[in-house]
Amino acid sequence: LGCAAVVTAQTVTSQNIVGYTKVTATAGTLELVALNFDTGGLTLGGLVGDQLPGQSVVHVWDKTSRTYITCNKGRAGWSPDPVLNMGDALWLDAFSGVNEVILSGEVLTAASNSVAVVTGVDATGYYYPVEFLFSTSDLSAQAPGQSVLHVWNGATYDTYNKGRAGWDGDPTIGVAQGFWVDTPSDFTWNEERPFTP
Repeated sequence: LGCAAVVTAQTVTSQNIVGYTKVTATAGTLELVALNFDTGGLTLGGLVGDQLPGQSVVHVWDKTSRTYITCNKGRAGWSPDPVLNMGDALWLDAFSGVNEVILSGEVLTAASNSVAVVTGVDATGYYYPVEFLFSTSDLSAQAPGQSVLHVWNGATYDTYNKGRAGWDGDPTIGVAQGFWVDTPSDFTWNEERPFTP
């Protein structure tokens, strides 16, 4: 992937940690990235802004409607300009050049995070800005049998299936890396914080 494993966290107060990660969006390729930070209600324009050139496109996966919101960069900015939330996945399609895009926000410091995963296909990301081995996640453990994980490798998908004996592979998911899960039934993903704040 074009996701750089550069994550910097800075303590702002005893309660808040802000951080950022850098991803690379190169013309002619698609990058599936995810937000590992709480954006505080920023829109695409507020978060990505002018870090991508005009005529670039970002496809934001809408978890509610299960469809893409296709956002185009014009002279007046991004249209449409949806709010981006922690855990959202989006495709970056740069119009030209090699572009460094900084994604930033507040690091989730709660001891755990609970996400309702509904039946069907969903693009998502990890809720903490860390690289992790998929088998160590509660998502891996709680996903029901016959679930499927799709991880974009920069050109195509690496696909993993969960059978009676467990998953048939164990990928490493990088910081800011988006992925797809396809589940046959609803379940709750309760992820414990993988670091000490």
